[in-house]
Amino acid sequence: EARFNYRLTDAFRFRTELMFSQKGLRYRYDGDSFLDLTSDGGDLIPTTGNRKITMNVTNSYIDIPISVVIRPLEWLEFSAGPNIGFLVSSSAAGELIYSGESFTGSPVEEFSVTLDYNFISDQNGDANFNNPTEISVDGKSVTIPSSFGAYYDFTREDGNFYNALDIGLNAGVHLYLNGSLFVAGRLNYGLLDATNNNYDFSLVSLDEDGNRISRSDTDRNLSF
Repeated sequence: EARFNYRLTDAFRFRTELMFSQKGLRYRYDGDSFLDLTSDGGDLIPTTGNRKITMNVTNSYIDIPISVVIRPLEWLEFSAGPNIGFLVSSSAAGELIYSGESFTGSPVEEFSVTLDYNFISDQNGDANFNNPTEISVDGKSVTIPSSFGAYYDFTREDGNFYNALDIGLNAGVHLYLNGSLFVAGRLNYGLLDATNNNYDFSLVSLDEDGNRISRSDTDRNLSF
């Protein structure tokens, strides 16, 4: 962290900071879903079933908070103001477990896939086929990758899954133990949707034409 202070009085000043921060989340899903499988011969096999996802996401930002600072006491300081964040890395790791049946009623045996996502660099269809899982659906052989990339399960649209810019508000308190040592707490609340709406789809079902159902979720960063 680097900071610049402009002091108006002993009790009132402006502050700009340059910070590297990591903001993460734990994502869980367990319920009805769907998955399109591709046979080794290239045939598409739509299936429905149960999908379980456990995933930890880590996003790294360069944050630039701009604060109004009030210092009513020598050892106590309050700050608040806007924050601008620039996403510099975005990754996730977890596991997908799926089982179900094809549209013809052929069972899909339960299998698991490691989720190894880099939301910035991964491309359409990225997967690792080292030590794959072999299953049979509708009498056809299907090879399941050992791990999926971030955009394996759907066509990548323009941009990344997480938006590059985040604008929010921050508020903090500092307790000064001496002239150079302090403890502090800061709350940052994002005002913008952190995710790209091109990737907001329902995991539960498809529409009558077999297309994904778009959603308009608003996912905000909230960190302390």
